[in-house]
Amino acid sequence: MEKAISPLIVGAAVLAVLSVPLISFAVGPTLILSTSSGAPGSTVQVSGSQFGASTNVLVSLAGTSTGATVTNSSFNTFLTVPNVQSGTYTVLATSPQREQASANFFIQNNSHILYYPNAQPSSWYLLPGQQLRFTGSGFAPGATVSVQGGGGTLTTVADGTGSFATQFVTVPYKWQSSRQQFVVSSSNTAYNIVMTLTIGTFYPNMQPSSYYVALGQGMSASVSGFAQGEPVMLLVNGALVVQKTADNSGSAAFDFTAPTSGSTFMLTAEGAFSHVIVSRTITLH
Repeated sequence: MEKAISPLIVGAAVLAVLSVPLISFAVGPTLILSTSSGAPGSTVQVSGSQFGASTNVLVSLAGTSTGATVTNSSFNTFLTVPNVQSGTYTVLATSPQREQASANFFIQNNSHILYYPNAQPSSWYLLPGQQLRFTGSGFAPGATVSVQGGGGTLTTVADGTGSFATQFVTVPYKWQSSRQQFVVSSSNTAYNIVMTLTIGTFYPNMQPSSYYVALGQGMSASVSGFAQGEPVMLLVNGALVVQKTADNSGSAAFDFTAPTSGSTFMLTAEGAFSHVIVSRTITLH
């Protein structure tokens, strides 16, 4: 014969179960990366949360590190991916209170990637004295880019997006009326980029105030077509009379006195840098 279970006993058992406290697990610090992989020279954003308030953290990746300030238990910072061998590395954030959070990051090996870049000059046609630079994109992030030509080499480093820009250089006057070839090269590219620039020359003009003047008469002359900022010499029968600096348009104006003897004289303007010359014959009476 089965024994009946008292309702009082069942009720007591239920109360005993309900009285056991619930166990809660604290959530520790966490890291979130803007991307899970990248090439050397690229940038990754690191965001952390659940850190102690008003503290600092050190964020590191494969030997490189940066500091960040925690505000309201969170922080944001950026790391530049170091140039190390390909593989999976740990991004680690550590606070002075020994709080830690980590995330995996895969660093790509550029030596196994072939790039197909492009590059161009600031202009394909320039005059001596003008500024020249080269820009490009599609290179390996952090790669060294060289531009060779004109008897020299320009070197720069591609940024995290694979783009580059050289410093500006002044086109030499000795390049007048020539074609200059430049070669852009870098490691891990499928080809070198060859470009040919045309360097022009100057075609100056002169306009005297008169082609027929009296002996010893005051007169003037204006010139144009010289290099910007170039000293321009005015000569009478080969002798220097006055010198002026050409303005931004390559122009200058002169005041002078005609010779006191002779029947004609040669008026000449010459660029001190470009050495281009323009002359006019003036009649005296």
